[in-house]
Amino acid sequence: MKALKTLKGLIKHRFGLIDPLTKLGSKLAFDLSEPTGWIIYTDANGLKELNDTYGHDVGDAFLKSIGELYQSLNANAFRVGGDEFLLIAKTEAEANKAIDSIHNSKLSIACGLAKITTLPEAIKKAESKMYKDKARIKGKA
Repeated sequence: MKALKTLKGLIKHRFGLIDPLTKLGSKLAFDLSEPTGWIIYTDANGLKELNDTYGHDVGDAFLKSIGELYQSLNANAFRVGGDEFLLIAKTEAEANKAIDSIHNSKLSIACGLAKITTLPEAIKKAESKMYKDKARIKGKA
């Protein structure tokens, strides 16, 4: 059983289904999935500034911390861009709990939530809400 789990892990890494930095699903893994439920679109705040000021090692550590946080949530998580992530939750309650955990973490991350009816529409709605959250967060700074 352990050998099978190890083999599955190797296959996922070999075929690019796991993001090597965050250990989350990759964009390819998301594209191959057929998610249902609720989508959370997230964007890490300040990654470019971290990279420019302290170097990419610090930025990478920030992204790894996001990966660890998302792995602890009751949602499937995918890194779909440099600092953009999509999380899929089965229920609205699970999605809101995940967003609360993200906002209560020490990491600065903007979130947007939408119910998946059609995937492109849900992504667009969640991304729009994420930008509103990003503006709210910047207004606090």
